[in-house]
Amino acid sequence: MTEQEILAKIQSRDLPLPRPRDVGAFYAAWLATVFDGLTPEQQSQAITLGGVIQTRSLRMVPVLKVSEIDGWLSQCGKGVGPLTSDGSLA
Repeated sequence: MTEQEILAKIQSRDLPLPRPRDVGAFYAAWLATVFDGLTPEQQSQAITLGGVIQTRSLRMVPVLKVSEIDGWLSQCGKGVGPLTSDGSLA
């Protein structure tokens, strides 16, 4: 498969995506299943990619449903109280 074909699959709007809370941990769990089969150079590249994924996912603002906000804030240790049905603070 070529780089362009892989990128097209990654960018496809039809790609079913999981919604992990911790993208770095999600990647690490997958990587652990294939890591021993990689060459040392590939292992190094995979770890570097994990660092990029972790850094970028921490800087991205999550897109949440109103019902998910309290759970996300509590995971971040920044609970500010419950939200009303219109999304404002109670």
